Amino acid sequence: MQYPLDQAATVAEALPLMDDIQVLKISARGNDANRTVTDLTNRMYFFELTASPSVIWVEMDRLKREGGPVAVEPYDESLVGDITDRFAPHDLPI
Repeated sequence: MQYPLDQAATVAEALPLMDDIQVLKISARGNDANRTVTDLTNRMYFFELTASPSVIWVEMDRLKREGGPVAVEPYDESLVGDITDRFAPHDLPI
């Protein structure tokens, strides 16, 4: 493989490496393993729930956060690819 890689190839290389080093978290849903990659240069956040076949991502510069916190349910099986526009206002449970 030739370096430097483009963004998609870099993320594709990083996620499988985490298989070897990840620590499973136990939650109410059982094993709740996930992997994340953050692209600081392009302000993007990638998330892969290991129970899902899809990688999702957020373009931080497009995320609308006016008026309070926003969230998305990562267990929603309809989430695929760019989910930036799927975030909605969310009350914090504190």
